[in-house]
Amino acid sequence: MEGLRSFYSNKRNVISLLLFFLLLVSIPIGTYLVSKQQIYKPKAFERKQVEKSVKQLMYYSFNTPCFVFCPTYPAVGGMLDQDKVQNNFNILYNSPYDAFAVSIIDPYVGASEAAKFLPNSVQINQINALRKSKELWPIVYFNRFVGPCNGRRECKAEFANNIGGIDLTADSEDSVQALEEFYQIFDMVLNLAKNIGAKGVVIDPEFYNNYPVDLVYEVAALNQMSKEQVIAELKIIGGSIADRTQQTYPDAILYVLFFNLNNRDSATKYIIEGILETAKQKNYALKVLEGGEITSGYLHVSEEALAEKTQSRRKDFEAHLAQYPNLKLAATLAPYYDFNQTRGWIKQWITNNAANLKVRDINDFKPLFQYLFGEYEYVWFYGAWAAPYDLFNPQEADRYDGAIKDAIAKYRQIPFCGGIAGISCPAGFTCKLDGNYPDAGGVCIQDAFSDIPYTLYYRISDSPFPSNPDESTIPWKQYSQGGTQETISFNNPTPGQDLFIFVQFKDSSGEITTYSQAIKYTGD
Repeated sequence: MEGLRSFYSNKRNVISLLLFFLLLVSIPIGTYLVSKQQIYKPKAFERKQVEKSVKQLMYYSFNTPCFVFCPTYPAVGGMLDQDKVQNNFNILYNSPYDAFAVSIIDPYVGASEAAKFLPNSVQINQINALRKSKELWPIVYFNRFVGPCNGRRECKAEFANNIGGIDLTADSEDSVQALEEFYQIFDMVLNLAKNIGAKGVVIDPEFYNNYPVDLVYEVAALNQMSKEQVIAELKIIGGSIADRTQQTYPDAILYVLFFNLNNRDSATKYIIEGILETAKQKNYALKVLEGGEITSGYLHVSEEALAEKTQSRRKDFEAHLAQYPNLKLAATLAPYYDFNQTRGWIKQWITNNAANLKVRDINDFKPLFQYLFGEYEYVWFYGAWAAPYDLFNPQEADRYDGAIKDAIAKYRQIPFCGGIAGISCPAGFTCKLDGNYPDAGGVCIQDAFSDIPYTLYYRISDSPFPSNPDESTIPWKQYSQGGTQETISFNNPTPGQDLFIFVQFKDSSGEITTYSQAIKYTGD
């Protein structure tokens, strides 16, 4: 009897150790057991995906530091100030975000100033080594071709005061060259995005210099043109943006923070239509995301209100999405930690909506976060001064990170199930085993997921590297059909060393999704 008890005790200890080990090395696309030089994988790994689930969560804020695009970070021997840059990247590593919108320049300067902030090739390699799987999306501003100054103290008269609302003609003798300078900035920023591994660029379309000239009839009056002439010129601007994207970064995503294709008075509408019409006509691969700042909104009194707004927005965009294959919708929120601590425009919004407000603190935001993560592939959160929410202020960031990580967790992990311990899946998930043999293991698949065939690739390194396989010296390796394990070299890792696993799915349409995870090699 004592022997039997000892047997069961030992069995429980083994199972406990096994479970602990599995949890340590689980990654978002499944569970990998890493031991010395081997990665194990179920024989028939299947990835399921909801119709829409978040692929990338981005942080956008005017508080975001300039990272590496900053004259206060002087280069030493061609390298960036390691301590300052590393500190910023450490904040990114520990955050729940996949991507960060970063300004190279402010919205008010010209191309010659922008060029001063561009990193050189040595610095770009340094950025790619530091960022690991995080993405930095450079921002470009429509404001460069908008004028004249209209009460905005940041507006620079030498750039803006000769512009008649919008500089419509880049190559005309009458042009003030504002549009031409915007094109130069756009080309530089887009090329930088490609070189630092971002999926594209963020476009901020806000007319900071002069808000009223986003109205077509205002531009027409300032330029003594008809509305029809102005609309035609605006679409030409959009067409040029599409052509330049095709020339520099054909697969780029143009992440536009807001536009409304149903607002016939908006100048921005026709620039975006020019992009979409040209992309469709010329069969370009670029994508345009409508970020939702206006059409979805930063704030909602409840999850129900957000769901209602989401459905009405889909209806508003239904015809446009059918018309333009390059158009997709993204969404946003401007979270606050405690409604009593808000200020400025958020405080005013809360006052105006107090009677119906259910979202009073960061925990109340969790259902809203989860709703957006289940509805959209691209979501961005605005770190607003009015919240206040500054990711680079540790006291403020700590108040938000936990709630965001909790909300996004189920979209980032596929839990292990089955095995010798008979691990069950959480509610709403079904265990998909890799076989019908005893103690077979598998992964938990959300019940709402539908089958989509995927090809699985992986690579592993003892140092971080870009997620774009073309930029890495380490090749992507495809799992063999029916294989149960793959053996690869870790370049003689030492105990305690971080290893970086990148796993890539490619579906039948050719769309690629990349996941990554750093694990610590124990030497076992």
